[in-house]
Amino acid sequence: MADHDSLPDAPADAPIRSGTPANPSSAPSAPRLSENGRVTALEREARRAAALRENLKRRKAWARGVAAGKSEPS
Repeated sequence: MADHDSLPDAPADAPIRSGTPANPSSAPSAPRLSENGRVTALEREARRAAALRENLKRRKAWARGVAAGKSEPS
């Protein structure tokens, strides 16, 4: 784990970045690409994490249904 106090400060005029745009309709529909036109490793990891979260949600919902006595899906 990196020590956050040892990280350099961003320049005062650097844009503030957040995980989601303030206006969702302005979100890019295409994946963000690096300068050479390839999907960045950060974007790839973010997509992987999102897919894992969705899979976990589905598995938990399925387990709740089985625990409630519903028949298991085929």
